[in-house]
Amino acid sequence: MLKTKLVLLSPILSLIQKHLTTSLCHQVFQKERINERQRLWSLQALVMFWNEVILRAPQSLTQALQECFGGHWYNLQVKATPEAFFQRSRDLHPRFFEHLFHKFVKRLIPDAPLNYGRDVNTLMSSYQEVWIIDGSRLSAVWKRLKILRDVEAVVLPGCLTVAYDLFRGFPRIVEFYRDAAISEAARSCDFLQKIPEGILLVGDRLYGVPGFMAKALSRNIKVLARYNATVKLKLVRKIREVTFNGGLLVEELVKAGGSQKVPEVLLRHIYWKKGKIIRRLVTTELDQDRLSAEVALQLYPRRWSIERMFYDLKVILGLNHIYCGNPNSVGQQVYASCLVYAAMRVIQGKTAEICDDIVPEDISEKKFFVKIAVAHMEYTYGLIGFLLTREANPKVFLKEPDWSKLKNAKVSLRDILREKRNPTRKDKVFSKERKKWKSFKHIPNSEKYWKN
Repeated sequence: MLKTKLVLLSPILSLIQKHLTTSLCHQVFQKERINERQRLWSLQALVMFWNEVILRAPQSLTQALQECFGGHWYNLQVKATPEAFFQRSRDLHPRFFEHLFHKFVKRLIPDAPLNYGRDVNTLMSSYQEVWIIDGSRLSAVWKRLKILRDVEAVVLPGCLTVAYDLFRGFPRIVEFYRDAAISEAARSCDFLQKIPEGILLVGDRLYGVPGFMAKALSRNIKVLARYNATVKLKLVRKIREVTFNGGLLVEELVKAGGSQKVPEVLLRHIYWKKGKIIRRLVTTELDQDRLSAEVALQLYPRRWSIERMFYDLKVILGLNHIYCGNPNSVGQQVYASCLVYAAMRVIQGKTAEICDDIVPEDISEKKFFVKIAVAHMEYTYGLIGFLLTREANPKVFLKEPDWSKLKNAKVSLRDILREKRNPTRKDKVFSKERKKWKSFKHIPNSEKYWKN
Protein backbone atom coordinates (compact mmCIF):
# COMPACT_ATOMS: atom_id res chain seq x y z
CA MET A 1 0.00 0.00 0.00
CA LEU A 2 1.38 3.40 -1.00
CA LYS A 3 2.06 5.82 1.82
CA THR A 4 -0.33 8.79 1.89
CA LYS A 5 1.28 10.67 4.76
CA LEU A 6 2.14 14.31 4.07
CA VAL A 7 5.75 15.36 4.53
CA LEU A 8 6.69 18.96 5.29
CA LEU A 9 9.53 20.09 3.04
CA SER A 10 11.79 22.36 5.04
CA PRO A 11 13.71 24.56 2.60
CA ILE A 12 17.31 23.40 2.29
CA LEU A 13 18.51 26.97 2.41
CA SER A 14 17.22 27.40 5.98
CA LEU A 15 19.35 24.46 7.11
CA ILE A 16 22.34 25.84 5.23
CA GLN A 17 21.91 29.30 6.72
CA LYS A 18 21.67 27.80 10.22
CA HIS A 19 25.21 26.43 10.01
CA LEU A 20 26.78 28.49 7.21
CA THR A 21 26.96 31.75 9.11
CA THR A 22 28.72 35.01 8.31
CA SER A 23 31.13 34.50 11.21
CA LEU A 24 32.07 31.01 9.96
CA CYS A 25 32.81 32.31 6.46
CA HIS A 26 34.88 35.18 7.88
CA GLN A 27 36.77 32.77 10.14
CA VAL A 28 37.65 30.44 7.24
CA PHE A 29 38.65 33.33 4.97
CA GLN A 30 40.97 34.88 7.55
CA LYS A 31 42.58 31.52 8.33
CA GLU A 32 43.18 30.44 4.72
CA ARG A 33 43.99 33.73 3.04
CA ILE A 34 47.51 34.46 1.82
CA ASN A 35 47.24 37.66 -0.18
CA GLU A 36 43.51 37.69 -0.97
CA ARG A 37 41.30 40.42 0.38
CA GLN A 38 37.56 40.65 0.95
CA ARG A 39 35.65 42.16 -1.95
CA LEU A 40 32.00 42.83 -2.78
CA TRP A 41 31.94 39.18 -3.82
CA SER A 42 32.90 37.92 -0.39
CA LEU A 43 33.41 34.25 0.43
CA GLN A 44 29.91 34.02 1.89
CA ALA A 45 28.38 35.74 -1.14
CA LEU A 46 30.14 33.30 -3.49
CA VAL A 47 29.02 30.28 -1.46
CA MET A 48 25.40 31.44 -1.30
CA PHE A 49 25.44 32.22 -5.03
CA TRP A 50 26.74 28.73 -5.91
CA ASN A 51 24.18 27.14 -3.57
CA GLU A 52 21.40 28.92 -5.41
CA VAL A 53 22.88 27.83 -8.74
CA ILE A 54 22.76 24.20 -7.58
CA LEU A 55 19.13 24.54 -6.45
CA ARG A 56 17.89 26.51 -9.47
CA ALA A 57 20.00 24.83 -12.18
CA PRO A 58 20.13 27.80 -14.59
CA GLN A 59 21.24 27.40 -18.19
CA SER A 60 24.31 29.53 -17.55
CA LEU A 61 25.97 31.62 -14.87
CA THR A 62 25.09 34.75 -16.83
CA GLN A 63 21.41 33.91 -16.46
CA ALA A 64 21.92 33.25 -12.75
CA LEU A 65 23.68 36.61 -12.29
CA GLN A 66 20.86 38.42 -14.09
CA GLU A 67 18.31 36.84 -11.75
CA CYS A 68 20.48 37.69 -8.75
CA PHE A 69 20.92 41.34 -9.72
CA GLY A 70 17.25 41.53 -10.70
CA GLY A 71 16.20 40.98 -7.09
CA HIS A 72 14.88 37.43 -7.52
CA TRP A 73 17.24 36.10 -4.82
CA TYR A 74 16.19 37.52 -1.46
CA ASN A 75 19.23 36.14 0.37
CA LEU A 76 21.89 37.64 -1.87
CA GLN A 77 22.24 41.31 -2.66
CA VAL A 78 25.63 42.09 -4.24
CA LYS A 79 26.23 45.47 -5.85
CA ALA A 80 28.82 44.36 -8.38
CA THR A 81 29.07 43.53 -12.06
CA PRO A 82 28.95 40.03 -13.60
CA GLU A 83 32.54 40.54 -14.73
CA ALA A 84 33.56 41.01 -11.10
CA PHE A 85 32.02 37.65 -10.26
CA PHE A 86 33.82 35.80 -13.05
CA GLN A 87 37.15 37.38 -12.11
CA ARG A 88 36.63 36.63 -8.42
CA SER A 89 35.61 33.00 -8.98
CA ARG A 90 38.55 32.52 -11.35
CA ASP A 91 41.12 33.86 -8.89
CA LEU A 92 39.81 32.45 -5.58
CA HIS A 93 41.44 29.13 -4.71
CA PRO A 94 38.95 26.29 -4.00
CA ARG A 95 40.66 25.57 -0.67
CA PHE A 96 38.41 28.28 0.82
CA PHE A 97 35.34 26.31 -0.25
CA GLU A 98 36.95 23.05 0.85
CA HIS A 99 37.59 24.17 4.43
CA LEU A 100 34.20 25.88 4.60
CA PHE A 101 32.50 22.65 3.47
CA HIS A 102 34.30 20.56 6.09
CA LYS A 103 33.44 23.01 8.89
CA PHE A 104 29.84 23.09 7.67
CA VAL A 105 29.68 19.28 7.80
CA LYS A 106 31.00 19.25 11.38
CA ARG A 107 28.21 21.63 12.38
CA LEU A 108 25.69 19.53 10.47
CA ILE A 109 26.51 16.28 12.31
CA PRO A 110 24.32 16.94 15.42
CA ASP A 111 21.30 17.43 13.13
CA ALA A 112 21.97 14.26 11.11
CA PRO A 113 20.09 11.11 12.18
CA LEU A 114 22.05 7.85 12.11
CA ASN A 115 19.46 5.90 10.13
CA TYR A 116 21.21 5.13 6.85
CA GLY A 117 22.59 1.61 6.34
CA ARG A 118 20.26 0.22 8.96
CA ASP A 119 20.90 -3.42 7.99
CA VAL A 120 24.52 -3.16 9.25
CA ASN A 121 24.03 -0.66 12.09
CA THR A 122 25.21 -3.29 14.61
CA LEU A 123 28.72 -2.10 13.66
CA MET A 124 28.05 1.12 15.61
CA SER A 125 28.87 -0.74 18.81
CA SER A 126 32.27 -1.81 17.45
CA TYR A 127 33.47 1.23 15.50
CA GLN A 128 33.36 4.93 15.98
CA GLU A 129 32.10 5.33 12.41
CA VAL A 130 32.03 3.45 9.11
CA TRP A 131 33.17 5.37 6.03
CA ILE A 132 33.38 4.41 2.37
CA ILE A 133 36.24 5.72 0.23
CA ASP A 134 36.30 6.09 -3.55
CA GLY A 135 37.34 8.44 -6.34
CA SER A 136 35.77 9.78 -9.51
CA ARG A 137 36.71 12.02 -12.43
CA LEU A 138 34.54 14.98 -13.36
CA SER A 139 32.69 15.42 -16.62
CA ALA A 140 34.30 17.03 -19.63
CA VAL A 141 34.62 20.79 -20.05
CA TRP A 142 32.60 22.24 -22.91
CA LYS A 143 34.99 23.48 -25.57
CA ARG A 144 34.04 27.14 -25.39
CA LEU A 145 37.47 28.38 -24.35
CA LYS A 146 39.82 29.42 -27.14
CA ILE A 147 42.65 27.25 -25.84
CA LEU A 148 40.44 24.14 -26.21
CA ARG A 149 39.33 24.65 -29.80
CA ASP A 150 42.26 22.79 -31.31
CA VAL A 151 42.33 20.04 -28.69
CA GLU A 152 40.92 16.80 -30.08
CA ALA A 153 40.85 14.94 -26.76
CA VAL A 154 38.09 15.23 -24.19
CA VAL A 155 39.26 17.71 -21.52
CA LEU A 156 38.53 16.85 -17.89
CA PRO A 157 38.69 19.69 -15.31
CA GLY A 158 39.63 17.60 -12.29
CA CYS A 159 38.86 14.60 -10.11
CA LEU A 160 37.57 13.79 -6.62
CA THR A 161 38.38 11.52 -3.71
CA VAL A 162 35.58 11.25 -1.17
CA ALA A 163 35.03 9.65 2.24
CA TYR A 164 31.31 8.92 2.64
CA ASP A 165 29.66 8.45 6.04
CA LEU A 166 27.60 5.27 5.71
CA PHE A 167 25.26 5.85 8.67
CA ARG A 168 24.67 9.60 8.12
CA GLY A 169 24.39 9.31 4.35
CA PHE A 170 26.58 12.21 3.20
CA PRO A 171 30.27 12.89 2.41
CA ARG A 172 32.47 13.75 5.36
CA ILE A 173 35.68 14.56 3.47
CA VAL A 174 35.85 15.76 -0.14
CA GLU A 175 39.16 16.41 -1.87
CA PHE A 176 39.09 18.14 -5.25
CA TYR A 177 42.20 17.75 -7.43
CA ARG A 178 42.59 20.24 -10.23
CA ASP A 179 44.70 17.77 -12.21
CA ALA A 180 42.49 14.94 -13.51
CA ALA A 181 45.56 12.92 -14.51
CA ILE A 182 46.51 12.13 -10.89
CA SER A 183 45.73 8.46 -10.38
CA GLU A 184 43.35 7.37 -7.64
CA ALA A 185 46.06 5.17 -6.11
CA ALA A 186 48.44 8.13 -5.84
CA ARG A 187 45.72 10.24 -4.21
CA SER A 188 44.66 7.57 -1.72
CA CYS A 189 47.68 7.62 0.62
CA ASP A 190 47.70 11.42 0.97
CA PHE A 191 43.94 11.40 1.46
CA LEU A 192 44.33 8.82 4.23
CA GLN A 193 46.05 11.43 6.41
CA LYS A 194 42.76 13.35 6.65
CA ILE A 195 40.75 10.42 8.01
CA PRO A 196 40.49 10.32 11.83
CA GLU A 197 41.51 7.32 13.90
CA GLY A 198 39.08 4.58 14.88
CA ILE A 199 37.27 4.52 11.53
CA LEU A 200 36.34 1.38 9.62
CA LEU A 201 37.11 2.22 5.98
CA VAL A 202 35.42 0.30 3.15
CA GLY A 203 36.91 0.42 -0.35
CA ASP A 204 37.04 -1.44 -3.65
CA ARG A 205 39.95 -3.56 -4.87
CA LEU A 206 42.15 -0.50 -5.41
CA TYR A 207 42.36 -0.13 -1.62
CA GLY A 208 42.93 -3.84 -1.02
CA VAL A 209 46.71 -3.54 -1.45
CA PRO A 210 49.30 -3.99 1.33
CA GLY A 211 50.78 -0.50 0.97
CA PHE A 212 47.50 1.29 1.62
CA MET A 213 46.45 -1.10 4.37
CA ALA A 214 49.79 -0.78 6.17
CA LYS A 215 49.52 3.02 6.21
CA ALA A 216 45.94 2.76 7.45
CA LEU A 217 47.02 0.46 10.28
CA SER A 218 49.74 2.91 11.31
CA ARG A 219 46.98 5.46 11.91
CA ASN A 220 44.69 3.00 13.74
CA ILE A 221 42.27 2.83 10.81
CA LYS A 222 40.76 -0.53 9.91
CA VAL A 223 40.16 -1.37 6.25
CA LEU A 224 37.72 -3.73 4.53
CA ALA A 225 38.29 -4.05 0.80
CA ARG A 226 37.65 -6.29 -2.14
CA TYR A 227 40.49 -8.70 -2.86
CA ASN A 228 42.95 -7.38 -5.45
CA ALA A 229 44.07 -10.19 -7.77
CA THR A 230 47.51 -8.61 -8.18
CA VAL A 231 48.27 -9.19 -4.49
CA LYS A 232 49.77 -12.53 -3.47
CA LEU A 233 48.44 -13.93 -0.22
CA LYS A 234 50.48 -16.29 1.99
CA LEU A 235 48.34 -18.61 4.07
CA VAL A 236 49.10 -18.57 7.79
CA ARG A 237 46.22 -20.74 8.95
CA LYS A 238 42.61 -21.50 8.16
CA ILE A 239 40.26 -19.99 10.72
CA ARG A 240 37.03 -21.76 9.80
CA GLU A 241 34.90 -23.19 7.01
CA VAL A 242 31.10 -22.96 7.35
CA THR A 243 27.90 -22.68 5.31
CA PHE A 244 26.46 -19.17 4.98
CA ASN A 245 23.47 -18.02 2.86
CA GLY A 246 23.48 -21.28 0.92
CA GLY A 247 27.15 -20.97 0.00
CA LEU A 248 30.56 -21.99 1.31
CA LEU A 249 32.28 -19.47 3.57
CA VAL A 250 36.02 -19.87 4.18
CA GLU A 251 37.92 -17.59 6.54
CA GLU A 252 41.72 -17.51 6.59
CA LEU A 253 44.55 -15.66 8.25
CA VAL A 254 47.02 -14.55 5.56
CA LYS A 255 50.04 -12.32 4.98
CA ALA A 256 50.51 -9.89 2.11
CA GLY A 257 53.40 -7.69 0.99
CA GLY A 258 56.82 -8.10 2.53
CA SER A 259 59.05 -6.49 -0.11
CA GLN A 260 61.51 -3.65 0.46
CA LYS A 261 58.96 -1.03 -0.60
CA VAL A 262 55.82 -2.64 0.84
CA PRO A 263 55.74 -3.83 4.49
CA GLU A 264 54.22 -7.19 5.35
CA VAL A 265 50.63 -6.98 6.59
CA LEU A 266 48.62 -9.60 8.47
CA LEU A 267 45.11 -9.82 7.01
CA ARG A 268 41.93 -11.81 7.28
CA HIS A 269 40.86 -13.29 3.94
CA ILE A 270 37.11 -13.91 3.53
CA TYR A 271 36.06 -16.22 0.68
CA TRP A 272 32.40 -17.00 -0.11
CA LYS A 273 31.14 -19.05 -3.06
CA LYS A 274 27.65 -19.99 -4.14
CA GLY A 275 27.48 -21.60 -7.57
CA LYS A 276 29.23 -19.24 -9.97
CA ILE A 277 29.04 -16.31 -7.56
CA ILE A 278 32.29 -15.63 -5.69
CA ARG A 279 32.99 -12.91 -3.13
CA ARG A 280 36.54 -12.32 -1.85
CA LEU A 281 37.33 -9.70 0.76
CA VAL A 282 40.39 -8.78 2.81
CA THR A 283 40.43 -6.83 6.04
CA THR A 284 42.97 -5.60 8.54
CA GLU A 285 40.45 -6.24 11.33
CA LEU A 286 41.60 -9.52 12.85
CA ASP A 287 39.05 -9.49 15.68
CA GLN A 288 36.10 -11.61 14.54
CA ASP A 289 33.92 -10.29 17.36
CA ARG A 290 34.21 -6.71 16.07
CA LEU A 291 33.76 -7.60 12.39
CA SER A 292 32.56 -11.10 11.61
CA ALA A 293 32.87 -12.54 8.12
CA GLU A 294 29.08 -12.66 7.82
CA VAL A 295 28.72 -8.95 8.63
CA ALA A 296 31.62 -8.09 6.32
CA LEU A 297 29.84 -9.82 3.43
CA GLN A 298 26.70 -7.81 4.23
CA LEU A 299 28.66 -4.58 4.60
CA TYR A 300 30.68 -4.61 1.40
CA PRO A 301 27.67 -4.26 -0.99
CA ARG A 302 26.96 -1.03 0.90
CA ARG A 303 30.05 0.35 -0.85
CA TRP A 304 27.70 1.07 -3.72
CA SER A 305 26.28 3.96 -1.65
CA ILE A 306 29.22 6.14 -2.65
CA GLU A 307 28.73 5.29 -6.31
CA ARG A 308 25.12 6.36 -5.90
CA MET A 309 26.34 9.58 -4.30
CA PHE A 310 28.55 10.35 -7.32
CA TYR A 311 25.54 9.74 -9.58
CA ASP A 312 23.36 12.07 -7.50
CA LEU A 313 26.00 14.81 -7.53
CA LYS A 314 26.55 14.59 -11.27
CA VAL A 315 23.06 13.91 -12.59
CA ILE A 316 20.60 15.23 -9.99
CA LEU A 317 22.60 18.18 -8.63
CA GLY A 318 24.00 19.08 -12.04
CA LEU A 319 27.71 18.45 -11.58
CA ASN A 320 27.75 16.99 -15.07
CA HIS A 321 27.13 20.56 -16.24
CA ILE A 322 30.39 22.37 -15.50
CA TYR A 323 29.54 26.08 -15.66
CA CYS A 324 33.11 27.42 -15.88
CA GLY A 325 36.24 26.20 -17.62
CA ASN A 326 38.84 27.35 -15.09
CA PRO A 327 39.77 24.87 -12.31
CA ASN A 328 39.16 27.26 -9.41
CA SER A 329 35.53 27.80 -10.40
CA VAL A 330 35.08 24.08 -10.99
CA GLY A 331 36.28 23.40 -7.45
CA GLN A 332 33.82 25.96 -6.09
CA GLN A 333 30.95 24.29 -7.94
CA VAL A 334 32.06 20.87 -6.64
CA TYR A 335 32.06 21.90 -2.97
CA ALA A 336 28.78 23.82 -3.35
CA SER A 337 27.17 20.69 -4.82
CA CYS A 338 28.49 18.57 -1.94
CA LEU A 339 27.25 21.12 0.58
CA VAL A 340 23.71 21.12 -0.84
CA TYR A 341 23.80 17.33 -1.11
CA ALA A 342 24.76 16.95 2.55
CA ALA A 343 21.90 19.22 3.64
CA MET A 344 19.46 17.33 1.40
CA ARG A 345 20.51 13.98 2.87
CA VAL A 346 19.98 15.24 6.42
CA ILE A 347 16.45 16.29 5.51
CA GLN A 348 15.96 12.95 3.77
CA GLY A 349 17.06 11.13 6.92
CA LYS A 350 14.76 13.24 9.10
CA THR A 351 11.84 12.53 6.77
CA ALA A 352 12.41 8.78 7.14
CA GLU A 353 12.76 9.23 10.90
CA ILE A 354 9.28 10.73 11.08
CA CYS A 355 7.85 7.86 9.05
CA ASP A 356 8.75 4.80 11.12
CA ASP A 357 7.97 2.23 8.42
CA ILE A 358 10.56 3.40 5.87
CA VAL A 359 14.31 3.92 5.70
CA PRO A 360 16.04 6.88 3.99
CA GLU A 361 17.08 4.66 1.08
CA ASP A 362 13.37 4.16 0.26
CA ILE A 363 13.16 7.83 -0.73
CA SER A 364 14.13 8.73 -4.30
CA GLU A 365 16.81 11.43 -4.28
CA LYS A 366 15.73 12.59 -7.73
CA LYS A 367 12.07 13.05 -6.77
CA PHE A 368 12.92 14.45 -3.35
CA PHE A 369 15.40 17.05 -4.63
CA VAL A 370 12.96 18.29 -7.28
CA LYS A 371 10.23 18.73 -4.66
CA ILE A 372 12.62 20.55 -2.32
CA ALA A 373 13.82 22.84 -5.14
CA VAL A 374 10.21 23.73 -6.06
CA ALA A 375 9.32 24.38 -2.41
CA HIS A 376 12.42 26.54 -2.03
CA MET A 377 11.55 28.60 -5.10
CA GLU A 378 7.97 29.14 -3.88
CA TYR A 379 9.25 30.12 -0.44
CA THR A 380 11.79 32.51 -1.97
CA TYR A 381 9.27 34.38 -4.14
CA GLY A 382 6.75 34.46 -1.29
CA LEU A 383 9.33 35.95 1.06
CA ILE A 384 10.41 38.52 -1.54
CA GLY A 385 6.80 39.62 -1.91
CA PHE A 386 6.38 39.89 1.85
CA LEU A 387 9.58 41.93 2.29
CA LEU A 388 8.65 44.31 -0.53
CA THR A 389 5.16 44.78 0.94
CA ARG A 390 6.60 45.51 4.37
CA GLU A 391 9.08 47.97 2.87
CA ALA A 392 6.26 49.77 1.03
CA ASN A 393 4.25 50.05 4.27
CA PRO A 394 6.78 51.09 6.92
CA LYS A 395 4.14 52.25 9.42
CA VAL A 396 2.07 49.07 9.20
CA PHE A 397 2.92 45.99 11.25
CA LEU A 398 2.81 42.96 8.98
CA LYS A 399 2.96 39.47 10.46
CA GLU A 400 5.10 37.04 8.50
CA PRO A 401 2.97 34.30 6.94
CA ASP A 402 3.15 30.64 7.90
CA TRP A 403 5.27 29.36 5.04
CA SER A 404 4.34 25.74 5.79
CA LYS A 405 0.90 26.50 4.30
CA LEU A 406 2.30 27.19 0.83
CA LYS A 407 1.01 24.95 -1.93
CA ASN A 408 4.29 23.09 -2.49
CA ALA A 409 5.47 23.13 1.13
CA LYS A 410 4.08 19.64 1.68
CA VAL A 411 4.27 16.52 -0.41
CA SER A 412 2.70 13.10 -0.18
CA LEU A 413 5.17 10.44 0.88
CA ARG A 414 4.19 8.19 -2.00
CA ASP A 415 5.25 10.90 -4.44
CA ILE A 416 8.87 10.75 -3.28
CA LEU A 417 9.29 7.03 -2.69
CA ARG A 418 11.68 5.12 -4.89
CA GLU A 419 10.07 2.92 -7.52
CA LYS A 420 10.98 -0.72 -7.94
CA ARG A 421 13.68 -1.12 -10.56
CA ASN A 422 12.89 -2.76 -13.85
CA PRO A 423 14.51 -6.22 -13.88
CA THR A 424 15.41 -5.64 -17.53
CA ARG A 425 18.49 -3.48 -17.27
CA LYS A 426 20.00 -1.43 -20.07
CA ASP A 427 23.69 -1.73 -20.77
CA LYS A 428 25.71 1.41 -20.17
CA VAL A 429 26.80 3.20 -23.30
CA PHE A 430 30.28 4.67 -22.97
CA SER A 431 31.57 7.30 -25.34
CA LYS A 432 34.58 6.18 -27.36
CA GLU A 433 35.97 9.71 -27.09
CA ARG A 434 36.06 9.34 -23.30
CA LYS A 435 38.91 6.86 -23.65
CA LYS A 436 41.03 9.63 -25.11
CA TRP A 437 41.04 12.39 -22.54
CA LYS A 438 43.44 14.99 -21.24
CA SER A 439 43.65 16.90 -17.99
CA PHE A 440 42.87 20.61 -18.24
CA LYS A 441 46.12 21.34 -16.44
CA HIS A 442 48.12 19.79 -19.29
CA ILE A 443 46.55 21.95 -22.01
CA PRO A 444 49.12 24.35 -23.55
CA ASN A 445 48.77 28.00 -22.49
CA SER A 446 46.41 27.16 -19.61
CA GLU A 447 48.71 28.72 -17.00
CA LYS A 448 46.56 31.86 -16.74
CA TYR A 449 43.76 29.75 -15.28
CA TRP A 450 46.07 28.59 -12.50
CA LYS A 451 46.92 31.82 -10.73
CA ASN A 452 46.67 30.32 -7.24
